[in-house]
Amino acid sequence: MKNLFSTLLAGAALAAGVVSSGNAQSNLGADCGCPPVASRPTKNVSVISDANANLTANYYFFCDTTYILNEKLYVANGVTLTIAPGTVVKGAVTGVGVPQNSLIVTRGGKLIADGTPTCPIVFTSSNDPMNGTYPLGNRGEWGGVQILGRAQLARIGGTFGTTTTVNGEWVMEGLNNDPRSVFGGGATPINNDNSGIIRYVSIRHAGGSTAANTELNGLSLGAVGSGTIIENVEIVSNDDDGIEWWGGTVNGKYISNLFVNDDGFDIDMDFDGKLQFLFGLKAPVSIASGGESGFEWDGDEGASTWFGGYSSAVSTWRSHPVVYNATIIGNGSTSSATGTGFTTGNPFGVSFKSKAEGEIYNSIFTGFNSAFNLQASTDSSKLLYDNNLVKIGCNHIIPNTKGISATAANVTFTGADSVRFFGTDANVSVASIAGFDASFDVNGSTNQVTNNIDVVPTSNIATTCTPPADGFFTPANYRGAFEAGKKGWLNKWAYTSVVNIIPGLAPCPTDLNADGVTNTSDFLLFVAQFNLSCN
Repeated sequence: MKNLFSTLLAGAALAAGVVSSGNAQSNLGADCGCPPVASRPTKNVSVISDANANLTANYYFFCDTTYILNEKLYVANGVTLTIAPGTVVKGAVTGVGVPQNSLIVTRGGKLIADGTPTCPIVFTSSNDPMNGTYPLGNRGEWGGVQILGRAQLARIGGTFGTTTTVNGEWVMEGLNNDPRSVFGGGATPINNDNSGIIRYVSIRHAGGSTAANTELNGLSLGAVGSGTIIENVEIVSNDDDGIEWWGGTVNGKYISNLFVNDDGFDIDMDFDGKLQFLFGLKAPVSIASGGESGFEWDGDEGASTWFGGYSSAVSTWRSHPVVYNATIIGNGSTSSATGTGFTTGNPFGVSFKSKAEGEIYNSIFTGFNSAFNLQASTDSSKLLYDNNLVKIGCNHIIPNTKGISATAANVTFTGADSVRFFGTDANVSVASIAGFDASFDVNGSTNQVTNNIDVVPTSNIATTCTPPADGFFTPANYRGAFEAGKKGWLNKWAYTSVVNIIPGLAPCPTDLNADGVTNTSDFLLFVAQFNLSCN
């Protein structure tokens, strides 16, 4: 099925005389009245900020202009930056290992980046021509987006250069200890804090290092509160984690990351949000040799000395997120060894560490060393699993992925654990899922897909783990991020419409001749291809 779709789509593109992957980019925002991307003038954000790169008054990014982040732009307390649907924002490229240009929303500031399914908002590198040709192997070219809130945070305060924080505050990694980079609500967190809306947003080619062990993510969420909306967001080709939560209570739905060079979803420092419908696809080793785990799931990272030490009771100060309906695909590397064919780091579907609590249900994992790994020491996640504070239920695991493991020389995953995992908790290890094919390959320089994947099973996989009816979770009585028989939620707006790595999720192109507009010329090309099918 996937090969037939690719053949039909390629035939239509050749007959039209264009590469179809570029259409969704050059014509971005056309449904919202936005002009062709190539015709938009550019504006450096330094002309709208003060001498210290602060945005001190409300500002609007319109889609008739391409905005260049030629500095680390700080949205100040009390200020709202609004970005119109169909807008392109580009990070000016800096060298790896130097301070990188970013968009930073400080505590009390707001970002309203509210795109639509047909007019998404794109953050990308200034080198990206936005025609679908920019190599997905390019990473770390600008600093990404950082949102700093006032919600809960499990971290001991300290002094960082000239910046001092109190308990419950921290300084965002990669922002050079600037006082504006502090996040967290301290002793009086505001857990319903509202930092704005990020919806139908794509963040690409970001996340480089600013110093040794100091990296930036595609989207960094520092103690962001539950009043903030995070939906339909993707991270593509980031050089560190795709999206990272440091504490906070913000919820999120329909989030994906593709081809990142570290963990896909990273959880730290008492994050207690709810997440549903997550998709992660690791890059082939030839593109990104880092690419550790699908989830890196940390609890308090050393804050126990402040919060009274470890106990087996539910901690107020350890991450305890609840996740339903994820599909996480590794690159097939099953070793942390280096060299050809291996991913550096620890390729686990979910790596629970640093006293992490939490729950994950109704998800599909394949292509990792283990689907779930519990750091096993006298006070870490293995003990929390034994005390039912880590819950793993109703998940599907496909070889070459093992089920669950524990890392420590003095602790083993016992037979009783396996009985619980595959029995009471209803996790399943299967050779295959009908309609689901996770083998893939793509060239990081040309974006040519030589083997694509099918992420939607032929029929829904039944589950007994029903999401709670709490006003956030969507009823979804199946396993995995995508419902059988329906178009996936990545359809049209996402990067999968640029690089056809997932057949069936790419939309029918409308600007067939790639001139930036949809008109009669495109209709005539369409007529010539009548009877071919796409979404």
